[in-house]
Amino acid sequence: MKKANRWIVGALMALGSLASHAAGEPPGVYASLALGQAHGSGSYYKDGTVPSVGFALGYRLNQNLSVEAYGRSLSFDIFPLYPSTESYPTSHVGVAGIAETPVAESVSLYGRLGVGSTQLTKHQWYQGKVSDTNTHQTEATVGVGAKLRWSSQTSFSLEYLNFTRNKVGVVAVAGTYLF
Repeated sequence: MKKANRWIVGALMALGSLASHAAGEPPGVYASLALGQAHGSGSYYKDGTVPSVGFALGYRLNQNLSVEAYGRSLSFDIFPLYPSTESYPTSHVGVAGIAETPVAESVSLYGRLGVGSTQLTKHQWYQGKVSDTNTHQTEATVGVGAKLRWSSQTSFSLEYLNFTRNKVGVVAVAGTYLF
């Protein structure tokens, strides 16, 4: 096992052991909206970061564990004007499990592990105009974050989410409402 993987597994085990001491939000359905920036190692990101918008609909099993279906935009190339030399990630939808532990009365840290489908797009010239070729890849996502509970139903979080296969990362701020 690689040294980095051992560290991640150790951190998740520590997070799980602390979880039994937590007091937090009650179980229930929640919705979340995230705004952030995506960055990566591909040529699409050579000029820096691009805006990213995300959403999630989940169920909080208890104060420490949640599951959610989520989506993220990884590109804002709405009207492509030029062909691209390689495919680049444009969006991702998936499911994730989230483990959370409190560090103060209204602050908690969390880790997330998910899997989903990333859409890759390549713009090509076809009959005098740019046309899109889309493919999909299954990939794992790993993330960490910090959450501030504003009230019993609302919270705000800062999160880093890594898309492992396409080497793309998203840093986002999210607002969550627990129904």
